[in-house]
Amino acid sequence: MPKYNPYGIQGLCHFSIPVKDTQKALTFYSEILGADVYEDEIGRYEFGFSEQDKALGRQEHIFVEIAGQRVELLGLDPNGEAPLGTHHAFAVGPNDVHVVEGHLEEHGIPYEGPVTHKGTAAVSIYFCDPDGNALEFCCWDGYQRMDEIPLMNTRGPRPDKSFDWDPERRRAQPRAAGKA
Repeated sequence: MPKYNPYGIQGLCHFSIPVKDTQKALTFYSEILGADVYEDEIGRYEFGFSEQDKALGRQEHIFVEIAGQRVELLGLDPNGEAPLGTHHAFAVGPNDVHVVEGHLEEHGIPYEGPVTHKGTAAVSIYFCDPDGNALEFCCWDGYQRMDEIPLMNTRGPRPDKSFDWDPERRRAQPRAAGKA
């Protein structure tokens, strides 16, 4: 039985690895690490390849499973730009999505979500740590109100999730002007 922490975090959901060529990377991870494309009742988790996905600005990415752990091979976007970057996703259960959202709000952490992704049953909340590392809370399946969750915006500017952390108050503060 998994051991949860006080905020409902169950462990690592997945992590991403930026790659230049998703198909080439897939053959490498399959051959060298025994990766298989993740598949469930929705289908294979290979995104960004269809014309519809490209029109939505969705970058190529493939979820694989290596020894029971999900890994996202994150490819170039439709314009050939580098991926948004690596991120680390922590698993939460369907009853904890709004609990972790409230936890971020309580500490003043800017975030994006909850959002979902076309072709998946995942619900995600994206945020950063004080150093700008991209993090995610992810409920992979079982969320009962999927019809209420908007699709993630893959076009246009991304919301600014930067902040300064006050370790004494244990709260985020707006980032000082001019700080990166």
